[in-house]
Amino acid sequence: WQRLQIVQEGFLSTFAPQNVVNTAWAYAKLGVKNEALMAALADRAMQDNFLSRFKPQEVANTAWAYARLGILREELMAGLIVHIMQDGFLSGFQAKDIAQTAWAYATLGIRNKALMEALAERTMQDNLLSMFTPQNLANTAWAYATLDIRDEEFMNMVADRAVHNGFLYSFNEQDVANIAWAYANLGLKDERLMLGIAEWTMQESSLPKLNAQKVANTVVAFAKLGVRNEGLMAALAGVILQPGFLSMFKAQSLANVVWAYGRLRAVDEVLMVAIAKRVMQDGFLSTFNSQDIASVAVGYARLGVTNDDLTKALAERTMQDGFLDTFTPKEKSDLSWAFLKLGVKDKALIAALRTRT
Repeated sequence: WQRLQIVQEGFLSTFAPQNVVNTAWAYAKLGVKNEALMAALADRAMQDNFLSRFKPQEVANTAWAYARLGILREELMAGLIVHIMQDGFLSGFQAKDIAQTAWAYATLGIRNKALMEALAERTMQDNLLSMFTPQNLANTAWAYATLDIRDEEFMNMVADRAVHNGFLYSFNEQDVANIAWAYANLGLKDERLMLGIAEWTMQESSLPKLNAQKVANTVVAFAKLGVRNEGLMAALAGVILQPGFLSMFKAQSLANVVWAYGRLRAVDEVLMVAIAKRVMQDGFLSTFNSQDIASVAVGYARLGVTNDDLTKALAERTMQDGFLDTFTPKEKSDLSWAFLKLGVKDKALIAALRTRT
């Protein structure tokens, strides 16, 4: 009944900025998504000069609330940007405000380069980075990578903060995964940061917390950046080889693991034998798409690890009715190369891949 009362005609006109913000924040915090209510709150915020009365924290909390609920109100988000970009307004932003705002716009897929540049500039003032919590820092890096905004000076300072005085060791596994993904996605290779991430991951307290997706994300991040850390790859192989762990991988994640080990030439035959067995179990291979097939074949080929049963299974999956037509030209080219490297003698298969490439 409270929700109905809020959206009744005229009632929202009594709301001050703090009332609007607190209501949106509360529903977002509880994960209660009500489109009508959030639309009404957005409409109230856009009346007259209402938004101009929002304080920095209220702006950040509003953006966060709509992003948390996955509700895109374009007029509201644009209005918030206008307010943020007013002279001197950003000077009132603290670490949490910056992190929430960047995360919100990235989550909603709103790429406003001027806004992100302004947030970065504010972050680099007044020693503000030293006030970022692990989650603030990781979410901010994630936001810039999600929006594909490659500000090297800013990201270098973020990396400096992460590795300063062991700050990285206060990160949880999600924070580490987010910051590793961010630098890999932006193609920014910071050796100190990646070494720190490797050392964090190899802690006895960290390894048991990794699930299949986080293992895949970690090895892929290192592979994309071309950072080969033998200790890390061995430690992650040990995690993967734990009883039952391989069964937790989805097709794409497992294919990415094989691709990453191949990209880094991190040969671990025991791991590759176990992965091959898993791929061929219980119809699992039927869930692999064209990219997954190509990634697995290329990974084994780069490692120089041959497994005749796996190679045969990959070839059969490739030639299933209509499946080859789903491959991109690059995937066909990669697969053709990999099959030849793995010793495939099926001329018809190789010809089919080359004919359609």
